[in-house]
Amino acid sequence: MSVQRIDGDRWDWVEPFWLCVLPWTSHEFERRWAVGTFAEYQDDGLGVCRAAMLRIGATAYLAQAHPHGPAGCERVVLSAAADSADSRRDLDNALAHLGLRESDLGAVRAGLGPARWRLSRVDDNGREFELARCQTRSCADHLCRTYTAKDHTRLYCVRGPTDETAAASG
Repeated sequence: MSVQRIDGDRWDWVEPFWLCVLPWTSHEFERRWAVGTFAEYQDDGLGVCRAAMLRIGATAYLAQAHPHGPAGCERVVLSAAADSADSRRDLDNALAHLGLRESDLGAVRAGLGPARWRLSRVDDNGREFELARCQTRSCADHLCRTYTAKDHTRLYCVRGPTDETAAASG
């Protein structure tokens, strides 16, 4: 089966990066894909949140919905991890496995594509070596703090889209 329920450890430290709003409520999704019951928890301001960690194809996703929230919130929001190398590829993978077209979706995040935030290690000569790419600055900053905490003797830095443009043109 191309859609499976998986353990939620993937989201212990990395933030979700929402990709799209699916055309199904969480209950409709459960029945359609036989993934079991979504977990429920209280979400400040929006009431009950129903969520499930899923593997769609080879990629891990977080599916969330607020069945009693404002209009539209009852539909499943599908997120990839913010340390995803390419969010456009993640969306295309999900659509292919779920049998959907982009026009079937309630919303699609603008600007999907290759990760734009880069974590690098700086060597003694000032050269940077890329270690990871992230969709968000906060994810890259978290990785930087994690690497720094493990190895205080090395210098790590986060570069974003504007830093790369400046370096390329400089």
